Amino acid sequence: PLLINLVIIAMVVFADRLGIYSLVWGFLLGTLFKVIYMAIVIQRDGFNFAARVSFDPSVLKAFLVLALPLIGSELVANSNLLVDQVMATQLSPGSVSTLRYAMRINDLPIQIVVIGLTRAIFPFISDQALSGDHDGLRHVFSRGVVFLGFLTFPITCVIALFSEDIVTILLQRGAFDEAATRGTAATLVLYGLGLFFYAYSFLNATFFSAMKDTKPLFYMGCLSVVSNIGLNLLFMRLIGVQGIALSTTVLLALNSMVFFVLLRKR
Repeated sequence: PLLINLVIIAMVVFADRLGIYSLVWGFLLGTLFKVIYMAIVIQRDGFNFAARVSFDPSVLKAFLVLALPLIGSELVANSNLLVDQVMATQLSPGSVSTLRYAMRINDLPIQIVVIGLTRAIFPFISDQALSGDHDGLRHVFSRGVVFLGFLTFPITCVIALFSEDIVTILLQRGAFDEAATRGTAATLVLYGLGLFFYAYSFLNATFFSAMKDTKPLFYMGCLSVVSNIGLNLLFMRLIGVQGIALSTTVLLALNSMVFFVLLRKR
């Protein structure tokens, strides 16, 4: 992913005459370089692109049974972000940007640490699930939850105490003034309150995937979209754009509790 960022920065610096399109071209070229780099790496590791591909219908069917609900749950989860932004257009000017900026800052520790953690433990818990080692699964799960607590709770406290300072350092320049900073900081605090539940959702999905039980992810995703709309309408009327952030935090907490119960039963 670093390749994409470097190319985007290069395009902004050296192709600024393109305006906003320099970001688009930077993303496209960076993605191309990333694909080329990864192709070279896996070929060096012994992957043969010219090898004949054979399909086992039973394996393909088993794969699709697992993959389609998982893909559906991801689409549904991302649609919640779109729903939030669409509903924010009903509020005062700048609300969509406020929501997006706050969400991206809150998302940073998840992208850097939590996603890496869940990807790293997936092979281990897959082996445990296949061998029926429930004690091992419970051990990894409990340690994972404790780790997420140690990671996210201090970050939540830092966000609550220094949200305006964080937003000022990262964003306050140009047309982004003090009023925009205060609004984004208040929204960031409400997102930050749900940071643990947001992190848990990735750990939770990893365990369901390892146990080859992805349908609950899809069903809960569909239910969360409906719930998200209702909670947005409720909290928007009370505190405006910050209500959408609060709605997301409440929804993540409710989803986490339901998933915890389902996972414990399994």
